[in-house]
Amino acid sequence: MEITLRMADRPEAIPAFKTTAHRLDEGVMVGWSSVDPWTVDEQPLPTYRIVRTDTAIGETDIVDKRKPFTSVDEPLDDPDAYWTWADNDAPLSARKRVNGTCWDVRGESETTYEYWVVTTDRCGHVSQPGPPVTETTPDTEHPAPVQDLTAERVPLGVRLTWTPPADADVTGYHVWKGVIGADSGETVWKENCWSGSSLARTEP
Repeated sequence: MEITLRMADRPEAIPAFKTTAHRLDEGVMVGWSSVDPWTVDEQPLPTYRIVRTDTAIGETDIVDKRKPFTSVDEPLDDPDAYWTWADNDAPLSARKRVNGTCWDVRGESETTYEYWVVTTDRCGHVSQPGPPVTETTPDTEHPAPVQDLTAERVPLGVRLTWTPPADADVTGYHVWKGVIGADSGETVWKENCWSGSSLARTEP
């Protein structure tokens, strides 16, 4: 007697059970935790995409790249995920949990976004969105350039003056001097100026 069985379809992936977000320097650090009963070893872990919605206008896009968490300026790369043993805040049936982070630096300045995470398991099944979290991006708008820059030769060097931009949050200025290298003939820029109590804020 021969019996033919068809394996049941595997259900959709399990969504993340926790999402967090907080401002960090020029962006928002999004974190999440999820469980996957089929994650019995380190690879391949589920993959994740972060959905970001502007709460004011309802516009939604996908955050698929993150800024690496390093002091070195490196290109954006994929969101990071790693597994740990589950602790008390994970669902009771889980032995392992998958955690992820994504430093989002491509949002608009001073904009409130709602973030949620969608999981794709190793078989390609996609989950429902995980719990949403809301955060406002920092002020990343660069100040406008100064106007009316002038230079005057004085006994101790060169006095520069300018008209400041209209931005209300300017806290200071940096001045670079370009010097042509004797060997290369190229301009080398160095931050080289000083100010004193007798000089105005726009007179280094």
